[in-house]
Amino acid sequence: SSLCRNVGDVLDIRVKECRDLLFERETSEPIPLCAIVLEPHIHNQYCERKDRVCTAPGSIREMEVLTVIGSEVEGKEIVWLRGQPGNFSPINGVETRQYRMQAHDVGHYISCSCGSETDDIIYAENYLGPVEPCPPRVSDLHITGECVEEQVLEATYDYTGGREGVTE
Repeated sequence: SSLCRNVGDVLDIRVKECRDLLFERETSEPIPLCAIVLEPHIHNQYCERKDRVCTAPGSIREMEVLTVIGSEVEGKEIVWLRGQPGNFSPINGVETRQYRMQAHDVGHYISCSCGSETDDIIYAENYLGPVEPCPPRVSDLHITGECVEEQVLEATYDYTGGREGVTE
């Protein structure tokens, strides 16, 4: 299984492993150099790579990784932002092209800015979210009882992630 809903239905997402999901998608839609647009997209051989944040289509989830792609951001400071529309704050300690969404991002929207001391700061034209919690993951499973027809087995488990009282 995966941390991303419907990941099996989307053929152009590369999943390294469940603990390290990296979504790199591409498109032929040109995006101006003066803007960062946050949206799912699909690159092809005709695409001019510009400043983008890559994610899977649909909702974004805790533990997914957003990546800013484009040579135009080389050497520039990237600041990831968290909050609600109209009220974003920088995410402290995150200045790389990739950002893995954490539990404290759940319920918030994610955006970013890009710039340097000599350039104007470019803010993303939009934002992604709200970030949803990842599905729960079983971390410890114990099954007791005899494996005999019509015998009742008892299972206990511990899990991490997800929202209490919510299952998928």
